[in-house]
Amino acid sequence: MRSDTPSLRDEAELSCKDVSVGIQRGAVINTDVRRGAETVHISIVTLEQTALRILLTTSGYKLDSEEDMWHETLHQLLMESSPGYKRKFTDSLTEKLLDLQRERGED
Repeated sequence: MRSDTPSLRDEAELSCKDVSVGIQRGAVINTDVRRGAETVHISIVTLEQTALRILLTTSGYKLDSEEDMWHETLHQLLMESSPGYKRKFTDSLTEKLLDLQRERGED
């Protein structure tokens, strides 16, 4: 019987799609299950052309190179790790807010 709860791999794939506007590319590389704990390995290339190796576990997301710096979302991790992502996200959000303002006829 299949659970309605998405797997960590599903979450990682959806997260890569969610942050795609602010990265060059991102992909789920593989999934390890050791001692009953699942770890998903994600590869992302930032707008600064920095290759990031990210781990996703039930504890959250973290850079493979960091000891104990966990993030609840991939977005949070990228906001701290990539100035280009942060700028693109901010620009995208600003544009969406301006579009809403224009739709309402407010200037």
